[in-house]
Amino acid sequence: MKRILKYFLVILFLSTLWAGLAFYGTLKCWWHQSLAESNDPALFTEAVNARFEKEFVGNFAMAIMNDGTIDKELFHSKGKKVDRNTIFQVASLSKFVSAAGVMKLVELGKIDLDTPVSRYLKRWKLPPSEFDNEQVTVRKLLSHTAGLTDGLGYNGFENKDSVQTLEQSLTKAKDADPGEGGEVKVGIEPGSRWKYSGGGFTLLQLLVEETS
Repeated sequence: MKRILKYFLVILFLSTLWAGLAFYGTLKCWWHQSLAESNDPALFTEAVNARFEKEFVGNFAMAIMNDGTIDKELFHSKGKKVDRNTIFQVASLSKFVSAAGVMKLVELGKIDLDTPVSRYLKRWKLPPSEFDNEQVTVRKLLSHTAGLTDGLGYNGFENKDSVQTLEQSLTKAKDADPGEGGEVKVGIEPGSRWKYSGGGFTLLQLLVEETS
């Protein structure tokens, strides 16, 4: 029995050690090769150009910033020319920027993470549902646990004239993914589980406008 316990503890220790190393190595990017050999912007740009020669398939714009100013710019295009004024559909890459903006308002005392979002909104309200909309808070919206069932990713619009207002998009997004209704509403118990919601961040966008 002691021998079995000893083997179990050794296996547990080695498993924990391996898990810790794997986690630390992932954070430190041990398994990823750097694109360039140094942080020199010129070398990085050369490396990007070399990669494009092998696998470029679409449109691309890149800017390298140094102390708040643009050090290097690089553009590639397939078809229509791309430059610094080209508009890209960046989709959910914007979420961490949005979250930082919300948290700045929290820091300034204009938003409380655990106050019902309805307390801040005047231009649009969540539609009635079988669940308590007052349980939808800023914290839950940020963490995709507010119970919203919109299923939105957004496909984007063909031109700027077709872009909806925030209120219109929240009511029924015209650029919803195929098969999704596009309505932002509470469809499961807020706080009960994680469910991705692009509409939740559209609601946070409205919140930022209303509070700032």
